[in-house]
Amino acid sequence: MMRTLDKAYPNGVENNDLTLALQPVFPEVAPSRIEVEIVYLEEKGYVNQTRAQVLGEDVCITRLTVKGKDLVERSIATDPGVLLPGSST
Repeated sequence: MMRTLDKAYPNGVENNDLTLALQPVFPEVAPSRIEVEIVYLEEKGYVNQTRAQVLGEDVCITRLTVKGKDLVERSIATDPGVLLPGSST
């Protein structure tokens, strides 16, 4: 998730697209679980979510915050609760 958001930075990723990007890697993970992880990352200050209208449809867009970008770049202390690109599972 953090890799996908980092690649999109400074733009965000629509949550349905984020789910589609993660399912090949984590096929057993339900979209509702991905939403829980997004909320966790948001509470930690690593991402923010905004709601928008796209082609008349309500969507939720998640993007890295500056703190999230710093975490991915490892310019701040790592967080054991967050799997970063290049980390082992």
